[in-house]
Amino acid sequence: ALRAARVPYFAFAAARPLYDQALLVGYPDPKFLRSNGYADGIAMARTAPRASVAKAFWRGAPSRLFGVGAEDPRLYAHQRVRACMASLQAPEVLDAKLVLPYTFANQQALARLAREGLASDAAGVSGAEMLRYAVQVDIDGFGVSGRATQVKLAHAGSVMLRVTSEHDLVEWWHGQLRAWRDFV
Repeated sequence: ALRAARVPYFAFAAARPLYDQALLVGYPDPKFLRSNGYADGIAMARTAPRASVAKAFWRGAPSRLFGVGAEDPRLYAHQRVRACMASLQAPEVLDAKLVLPYTFANQQALARLAREGLASDAAGVSGAEMLRYAVQVDIDGFGVSGRATQVKLAHAGSVMLRVTSEHDLVEWWHGQLRAWRDFV
């Protein structure tokens, strides 16, 4: 494998079985390229004040829901949807919402999630607003949450709670992270 041979290659993210293969076709995150390797978000996170809201926070796209209809039981099986359901049950502990609009999913399914309070087109927040929360939740979707993860890691005023990827997704820098040092 490339990792064992220490052959340089470029990839933004891949599923672990692909990541360990000798040939890897990478797809760069446009935000990574436009932001000088997420430098803008990382700089903002390093200077942000300590978290002032004593609960967990997550926002993200409803990815991995394409091909899942409004009546399909799989709609509620995805990690991101389950986090939003937990937020409705314990809003004093977790603030989690799917961010709309999102074009790569069944629109009737997304409308159902919005009616149930799990998604909103007003759910998006700025990086500074996100960093007000003491616990930063990190949940992979169709790909890994690259920029958001880097910003969360750079903020010393909060803790990152990393949900293990149900799709075994990895990024090129994941090997540098250590549980209990960089995330919980």
